Amino acid sequence: MNLDGDQQGFIQNADQIINQYYTETRDWLRAGQRLLSEGMYREARSCFGDVIRKEAHEEGARAKKRRSLAHLYSAVAILAKIRPSYRRPEEIERAAAHIANAGAGAMTAVLAALIKDDYFDLDAMTVPTGLAGVASFADPRALSDAELALLARHMVPCQGPTWESLSAEARNRNVAIDGFVQAGKLPLAPRERRIAVAKYFYPVPAKPQQPNATPATVMAVGGVMALVAPFVGILNGAAWYVHAALLLVLLAAGVVLVFLAITSFRDYQQDVLLKRRYDYAKAHTADRPTDAQMDSWLEEDVRLVAALGARRHRVEPIAAGRPGHLIVEPQSAVGVSNLKRGDVERSSANGRSFRRRPHSENPLARVRTGSDGRLRSDHYRVLVIYLTDRRVAVYDCDLDFARRALLTESTRTFHYDDVVTISSRTVADSVAGDDPMRIWFDDGSGSYAAISLSDRFSLSLVSGESVEVGVGIAGPMHGESDLEVAWGNSQVKRVVQRMVWSRKERRSDAA
Repeated sequence: MNLDGDQQGFIQNADQIINQYYTETRDWLRAGQRLLSEGMYREARSCFGDVIRKEAHEEGARAKKRRSLAHLYSAVAILAKIRPSYRRPEEIERAAAHIANAGAGAMTAVLAALIKDDYFDLDAMTVPTGLAGVASFADPRALSDAELALLARHMVPCQGPTWESLSAEARNRNVAIDGFVQAGKLPLAPRERRIAVAKYFYPVPAKPQQPNATPATVMAVGGVMALVAPFVGILNGAAWYVHAALLLVLLAAGVVLVFLAITSFRDYQQDVLLKRRYDYAKAHTADRPTDAQMDSWLEEDVRLVAALGARRHRVEPIAAGRPGHLIVEPQSAVGVSNLKRGDVERSSANGRSFRRRPHSENPLARVRTGSDGRLRSDHYRVLVIYLTDRRVAVYDCDLDFARRALLTESTRTFHYDDVVTISSRTVADSVAGDDPMRIWFDDGSGSYAAISLSDRFSLSLVSGESVEVGVGIAGPMHGESDLEVAWGNSQVKRVVQRMVWSRKERRSDAA
């Protein structure tokens, strides 16, 4: 894990570069430029700071130009690799101060405009007068090839017209640059995936016995023969009392055989119906996706959800190791959604409530076990935990897996000291006051039975609030072995526990 995300390369390499230029030429500007080109932004800022401080009183056009370049490159090093809107206010203030001291220039104006668009205008904040004045002269077409390449290499896509113009100019000059993609919502899954997921969860009953009409036919023939035998003269010549006794026996036997034949024929019809249903289910699911394909789709969706949550919290979804940024990559716990069908029917995009049909408390999620014995669902609950050096941020949502659509989403932020426990716990259905997480579980009979998700991944806070997601079914409660969601939740729990407790212990030691 790289705990110095803005330090690409080895610290020894940085020391060699600094020592080389300081010893040979005492040229901190040139050393900073070399470090900047190699992505060692912290060391580069240090070198540019030395130029500004140590040459502050030198006169002449050359000295002024060196200080201006040091200010300009310092702003680039501060803004490099992370969007301005993800930056802390003090970082933006430092970058704006360097831009103000960098003097007029095409790259200075473009940097100011990128900050204006992505940090201030994005949230309708008032732009500082000095920064707005510099940004008004932004024109990517005025950049030199070297300046354009520098920005394309070190800046990341931002929101606003300046980046659009910069991208267009870069493409005109055949300079590689990424376009901005708005992370406001998840891209809907294609129609083929929606059909495939529905097939995966289509219930297939156990294979029925082969329909056999022979017993019903034999009993029907025997019953008819017993019923008609007394009336075809086969008892002629017998004594009347013998005739009467046999008549009663044959009639009783015939009635019983006919009744049994009818019952057997009904069983035969039921077997035929079950066979038809089984054959239809097998044919309908013959090309349903494999467990590996389902897992691949889920992995892609969770990655997109983590990026969306990072945007909601304004953190980079990569471990940067710098103040205010992630100390480890986002940790995603995946469980089964606890939504009920009525909850979705009453929700709408504009926040107003409505009902299309009477409220239903039936679970929304359907779950079945794959060939590997792990649970997969058509509605997931995704909990993403972002750990920075100062706080814990949580983004959780309910995901319609077939459509890749969010049904609910929420964000929460709290301090490390607010975390009480991170645990997996088993909850019995009979626990008073606990909200059971009910789901539809494929029991192999060709239908779904409502059961409880009794295994939970839980993050408890000092306020009594709990953030949790149902990740499995405890075997002892349901007469089977434990069943877990097909996701590495245990690994996520270990990583989060280690990071949270290490931060809490560090704070305690510091106190």
